[in-house]
Amino acid sequence: MKSRLKILIFMLLASAGAILLIFNDRWSTVDGGKDSLLLKSPEKIDKIELTGMADTLMMFKPGLQWQLDNGEVLNNSSVESLLYTASNFRVLSIITLVEVSDLREYIVLNFYRGKKKSTSFMFFMLRGRPVIYQEGSKNAYMVELPGYSDLSVEKVFSLNPNHYREHLLIDLLPNEISELRIIPLRGSGFSVSQDTAAYLQIMNIEGDEVMVEERKIRMLLSYFVAIRFEDKLPQEMIPDDFNPSIPSAEITITDFLGNTNVLGVFQWIKEGEESPDLFNALVLHNDNPQLLIVNYTHLDVLMRSLENYLPSK
Repeated sequence: MKSRLKILIFMLLASAGAILLIFNDRWSTVDGGKDSLLLKSPEKIDKIELTGMADTLMMFKPGLQWQLDNGEVLNNSSVESLLYTASNFRVLSIITLVEVSDLREYIVLNFYRGKKKSTSFMFFMLRGRPVIYQEGSKNAYMVELPGYSDLSVEKVFSLNPNHYREHLLIDLLPNEISELRIIPLRGSGFSVSQDTAAYLQIMNIEGDEVMVEERKIRMLLSYFVAIRFEDKLPQEMIPDDFNPSIPSAEITITDFLGNTNVLGVFQWIKEGEESPDLFNALVLHNDNPQLLIVNYTHLDVLMRSLENYLPSK
C-alpha cells in the first residue's frame, strides 16, 4: 500500500513539475526548444530574405546601415523591429499541421550571418494570430511578442519594401482602420466606419447610409499600407499662390487606437508650368506646415469618389 502511495505521489509531483515547466517556458514544448526557432544574436545578422507566394525581398547590412539589394538605404529602426520580433516570440499554443494544410498566404524568413544561414521559419496568420513553423517540425506554433499585445506582426514581417524605407507616412493594415473620410478631387465624398468585427458602414457626405460594393471598399482599406513620401519640398520651391487652406482633396483616417492622420492633397504646378505635375502631388500631413512630395501611385487609389464604389447597374 505504501509503495503504491509513493508511486502515486511521484506521478503527481512529476506531472506538476511538467506543467510548471511548460507554464514558465512554453518553448520546452517545441521540437528542439526555442533555440531551434528563435533568432539568436540578431545584432550579428547582416542579410534578411523574405519570400512570399510570388515576391521576394532581400535586405543587406554591409556596414552600419540596412539597405535593399540595389543599394537604397533603409530605415534601420524598421529592420531592427523585424529582428527584435523574430528573436523574442513566446509560444501561446501548439498548432497541428492538419490545421494549416491549406495555406494561401505566408512568408518564409531566412536570416544570415555572412554566408551562413542563422535561422529560418515560415510565418502566417491563423484566426487573427501569428503562427511560425520550421521545416521538418511536427507542429506549428501560435506565438505572441510579450509586452506588445497590440503589435501587428504581419506588418513587421512585411514583403512591401516601402515599410522599411525612409519617409514612411502612413502604414495601416485594413483591420487597424476604424474611420475613413474621403473628399475627392472630383465627384462625391463619403466616409467609412469599421467596427472590430470588420462590419462596414458607408455614409455619403450628407450623412446618409449608402449601398456600395463591399469588395471595393475593402480593397480601398488595403491601400493604406506603407504609404511614403518622396521628399520634403524646399521652402524656395513653394508656389507663390499656394493656399494651404484649400486642398484639392482630403483624406482623413483614424485607427482603433484613436490616432488620426489627415492628408491635404494639392496639385503641384511647378514654376514656369501651366499644368499640374502628372506624377507627384504636394501633401500636408496633419498640422505639420512642411509640404511633402507624394507620388500619385499612392494617392490616386485613395482619392476616388463615392461613385466608384456604387453597385454596377
